[in-house]
Amino acid sequence: FMGLEPNAEGFEVSPRLPNAWPSLEIRGVLIHDYQLGIAASLDGKLTVTIEKAGRSPLTIKYAGQVKTLQPTETAPVSFSVQ
Repeated sequence: FMGLEPNAEGFEVSPRLPNAWPSLEIRGVLIHDYQLGIAASLDGKLTVTIEKAGRSPLTIKYAGQVKTLQPTETAPVSFSVQ
């Protein structure tokens, strides 16, 4: 349902939540050398929480938006579809 698609630089997220689900959150997602929490909601919001930072940048793509996490970042990364 989360639609995670890893790639060489990071990953792309394309959530497809059932209408009966207002949101979905998964934790402990291992991508490259990062451990992440990913939360998506029906209103188009996506939040990526860094549970354990990696050693190199990680690119996240969501709904045509691209953000790159740096190994020193600890704050959640948020996306929103208008």
